[in-house]
Amino acid sequence: MKKGEIDLNSYFVQELKRAVFQKKMYLTIAIAFICIWIGAIEEVLFPLPNNAFNLFILSYHFSFLIVIFPLLACLPYATSYLEDCKTGHIQYALIRMTPAKYIFTKIMVNGLAGGLGILLGCILAFFTLVVVEGIELNTISIVPVDAIVFHKLLLTYPLLWMYVLFLVIFIGGFCFATFGLGLSVIIRNPYITILFPFFYEIFSGVVLTKISYVLYIAYALSLASGGASIELVIIHNSILLTVGLLFFVTGVKIHVKNLY
Repeated sequence: MKKGEIDLNSYFVQELKRAVFQKKMYLTIAIAFICIWIGAIEEVLFPLPNNAFNLFILSYHFSFLIVIFPLLACLPYATSYLEDCKTGHIQYALIRMTPAKYIFTKIMVNGLAGGLGILLGCILAFFTLVVVEGIELNTISIVPVDAIVFHKLLLTYPLLWMYVLFLVIFIGGFCFATFGLGLSVIIRNPYITILFPFFYEIFSGVVLTKISYVLYIAYALSLASGGASIELVIIHNSILLTVGLLFFVTGVKIHVKNLY
């Protein structure tokens, strides 16, 4: 490492702290938590025999959370590149580290912030549902259960199935956040950067589904909606990740050339 150059690990930790310990991250966690509970509250207040698995799965897939998921994923850190440009931090960083290190750190920290914010809210909601409703009152009673991805695993080992769902939530958050970060280089507006992935999801659900239901981008996040499949989870998240990476890497490299 050259004299004056920033160590990658220390810069990564510094940026991760900047992304995690801030109001927008706490807001993301809180909104995800509230969305799950809004979807489950009727069953909690007027309970029939139920359990946390049923309530969480139904609430996650059919509540407002899926709709605003792209917005929440971009909220914590997707505008950080624009903030770096506005404050001049990017010039400081690029003087003391290579563009490749800066790009890698931004992508990883932004993705982790987007994925963890929503995931933590969902995990907190699930465990509070466990406390209130329990997990052994009855078996899985979601109908039709065979429409759920890995439904045999859900019926046999529901907690293991929940780990799979949590992984999908984290990956979806990571990929939508990366998509937003890439868009920020082109859009150059923090508000549109956060809102565009949300509007794209609405567009895909209203317009693109008329061409084919598989074009609905929310299938990147779903294991229990009609038509959901693990293939759609992989395909949609791969597209979001690839587009985000392509836009961000290309945009920063062009920016660096203009700086010097």
